[in-house]
Amino acid sequence: NDNLFLNVPEQLADLDSLSTLMMADNRITEVNLPSHLKQLKEVDFADNQITNVSEEIARIENLQKIDLHNNRIVEIPKEAFLMPALLEIILKGNQLSMETLELYESFNTHREVVQR
Repeated sequence: NDNLFLNVPEQLADLDSLSTLMMADNRITEVNLPSHLKQLKEVDFADNQITNVSEEIARIENLQKIDLHNNRIVEIPKEAFLMPALLEIILKGNQLSMETLELYESFNTHREVVQR
């Protein structure tokens, strides 16, 4: 957190056992993570300048929590809402498109039903 990164460091690709990635409070504009990070369970990209989230994020099969609040995101790839392990996605403080808002609401409704 708070390191003034402009993008996700390429060296992350070498960290196969990485389980948590905290990149909040930087200047990152795009979320583009290597899909082979199979141990990754939580990512925090809150309070950046993100406008784009790559659909590659949906290929990280064990990802359980994505925090993207307070960015500049308009759309999230629909594949991100279909990730089997995903339990929580935080998007408040973004200018989401109607389509993304509908996907988000549907995800939250389904998640609440599953957890009962």
